[in-house]
Amino acid sequence: MKRPLVGSALVLHGLAHASLVISAFGTGPTWLVAPLVTLALPGFVAAGFGVLGLPLLRRCWRKCLLIAVTASMLLLLLFGHGFALPGLAVDFALALVALDLPEFANRRDSGGVIRRRVRGVGVALGAAALLWVTLITTFRPLLLHLGTTVAERQAPLPGDPPLRDGGYRLDHGITIHAPVDSVWPWLAQLGQPRAGFYSFEVLERAAGVHIHNADRVHPEWQSIERGDLLRAVQPGYLHGIIDGTPGWRVSEVVPGRAVVLDGWGAFVLVPTDSVTTRFLIRTRGNADPTLVSLLIAPASLFVLEPAHFIMQREMMRGLRDRAERRATAPAAIPVAGRTARSRNGATAGASR
Repeated sequence: MKRPLVGSALVLHGLAHASLVISAFGTGPTWLVAPLVTLALPGFVAAGFGVLGLPLLRRCWRKCLLIAVTASMLLLLLFGHGFALPGLAVDFALALVALDLPEFANRRDSGGVIRRRVRGVGVALGAAALLWVTLITTFRPLLLHLGTTVAERQAPLPGDPPLRDGGYRLDHGITIHAPVDSVWPWLAQLGQPRAGFYSFEVLERAAGVHIHNADRVHPEWQSIERGDLLRAVQPGYLHGIIDGTPGWRVSEVVPGRAVVLDGWGAFVLVPTDSVTTRFLIRTRGNADPTLVSLLIAPASLFVLEPAHFIMQREMMRGLRDRAERRATAPAAIPVAGRTARSRNGATAGASR
């Protein structure tokens, strides 16, 4: 009974490092944080699965544990804040208990067919979980800064003063081959039940959200002001289980250039020349480790953050594709609520 308890404790302790991972990436240099994170969190998970008997790891889990403990101690000492001493104590205690376990006996599994199948499913799930944890921690530096340059990440943007507090940092960027005045109308009409989010509509509908991504600029949706609520879902979503209407409050607007959403970040259009625009999304937030973050950080790091990255990246591509198609069309684009006329005099901002 001791082995399953110790193995499970090692896996959970590894996942509990998610809060430290998020904080460390926001406060420390990537060249130092990235290798330590990649060794610590997956190392504990690998050691735990090895203690539980996962093939390929059951013979090397001690090495995985020693590597994980070393990397974890460095992370805690450098970026642990108030959790450094408790974290170091848990590292030491778990390592001492685990290293006291005997080696696995060399015996064949004499269980029945059902038992072997159940064990096979457990091995597959464990291997998949370890692979996912390793991929996320390894490639997180790339996902945090995808599509941006060092200069862009260091440049001041609208919304920076309230968003720079804390250590959570995310910058995404994409180039749009269209003038900034042609891109702004697509950004201004984001939201439910307006133009949607130009992302994976099928997935959003599967979650019960009434989303219809627009393929045209709508003049009636061009008004966006400070204090507006950019809705994420329709009122009464999930039969009213969630209080209010989920969304993001607009905290700042720079007409034709930027929208800042509380809880999401700054959506900024930067003209690079007369026919090219850089679309940047910058998110800043508090990442200091707390007791609450220890519980919710694993779900945030391994589920919510990858899902957000996938949907946001598709949103940026969707906005880019629409703006570029419109920029190359013969008709002009409606700008900031003004309906431009096409060459034949027809209204360019027709209803979808």
